[in-house]
Amino acid sequence: MKPVETNLRAVVEVAEMSVRFAGEPPVIALDRVSLDIAEGEFISLIGPSGCGKTTLLRVIADLEQATSGRVSVNGARVSDPEFPVR
Repeated sequence: MKPVETNLRAVVEVAEMSVRFAGEPPVIALDRVSLDIAEGEFISLIGPSGCGKTTLLRVIADLEQATSGRVSVNGARVSDPEFPVR
């Protein structure tokens, strides 16, 4: 499926983001997720229990750290210590 082209500015950008939890064996909660949410856009995260919906939201809200990849909100990297808390 080809992404829809839009001229709206992305307010949430998730690029190749992964989250892995330590354990034996390690748990891969999210694996190379990419997502852009444009200003004014309404989205839904739908999936079965345990598929990573809440983990994705927690990383975007800076409540959980991504293992790899990049997450930005309004152009500021979520992992940056200067990330604006609102």
